[in-house]
Amino acid sequence: MIPLRRPDLTDIDGRRYHRMLARLGECAARFIAVSETARDEIERALSCPADFVVDCSLAVDTTPTDPANLPAGLTPGGFLLVCGTVEKRKNIARLLDAYRQSKASMPLVIAGPDGWGASEIAPLLAATPGAIRLPYLDRPALRALIGHARALAMPSLAEGFGLPVAEAMALGTPVLTSNQGALAETAGGAALAVNPEDSARLGTALRRLAKDDALCAKLAEAGRRNAQRFTPERFAQRLTRAYAAVMAEPL
Repeated sequence: MIPLRRPDLTDIDGRRYHRMLARLGECAARFIAVSETARDEIERALSCPADFVVDCSLAVDTTPTDPANLPAGLTPGGFLLVCGTVEKRKNIARLLDAYRQSKASMPLVIAGPDGWGASEIAPLLAATPGAIRLPYLDRPALRALIGHARALAMPSLAEGFGLPVAEAMALGTPVLTSNQGALAETAGGAALAVNPEDSARLGTALRRLAKDDALCAKLAEAGRRNAQRFTPERFAQRLTRAYAAVMAEPL
């Protein structure tokens, strides 16, 4: 729903996208959404019946990660992590400003391929001491980053679910994220949640995560409990119920 709700954060043509969704809605039995937030947004955008869009959430891999897969120069617990495509909606420019304000002693690793607007973020990365830019990584290296970061920071301006948040929690990594929308829903009260447009509060949150061991331990434990919502087994149950409801309907 980002092209429809926040067209300033994407280069996707929202009008064309809306037409495509409407056509799909005419022939689909159901739409499967990945969060209640996304479900509500789809319903409002298409004015469809309440039971037409089903939230099945997502599943995450809980397999322990190997620190040997960390990129060279990084040590377990010794870095803050931003994970995902480097684009405007990820709020990286503001996060870099917050990191500079935080005076955190550990590096801020930004891992992921370039996306829309990345060229505008590149100079800010270069001007931020302690920021480390990693391009596309294979899955083992990426999971090692998530599983062995001091904390994951994902204060995006718009998301449909926020998969890195759930992945980090499943691996026992503390999370800093947005206090609104799908990210707050996925975090389930188990993250350090702040207004994503408030650089000062983001900076304070980064500083706390870098220094406060007790806070990190508390968030790690809360995150593990919250991540139980996203096990493959529970995802399969939700998806099975959605299919069963369709199959039970008369042709």
